[in-house]
Amino acid sequence: MRKFFQYVQEALPVRMKAIHVLNTEPVMDKLMLLIRPFMDKKFFDMLKFHNKNDDLEKFYDTVIPRSTLPPDFGGTAPDTQTLHKKCMQQLQMLEPYFKAEEEQRLEALPDKKRDKAMERAFKNLDID
Repeated sequence: MRKFFQYVQEALPVRMKAIHVLNTEPVMDKLMLLIRPFMDKKFFDMLKFHNKNDDLEKFYDTVIPRSTLPPDFGGTAPDTQTLHKKCMQQLQMLEPYFKAEEEQRLEALPDKKRDKAMERAFKNLDID
């Protein structure tokens, strides 16, 4: 768990201002007290939990518009299944780009490292 939080806090190539977690149970506050020792104070302060019973109108007005959230979270955007399908279609359209990028990266490696990288790629290969 410590390594995960270290990755999120220090290595993730995203600059986060806040992380909002919606529809949480009240027990989440107690759980966070257990997890807090593994987290950086700055990261912990970024976390914002919104209970199921909270009035989210202020959240929709100040943090993120209702139009950008799926109905699961009280928004008006398409549902998560539709968004997932759309995302998968976009990723499939980008498949040639990903393959070309991988080939370019492998070609830049010396022969010995290239063989090991290819071997690892085949070990991790998922077949549908």
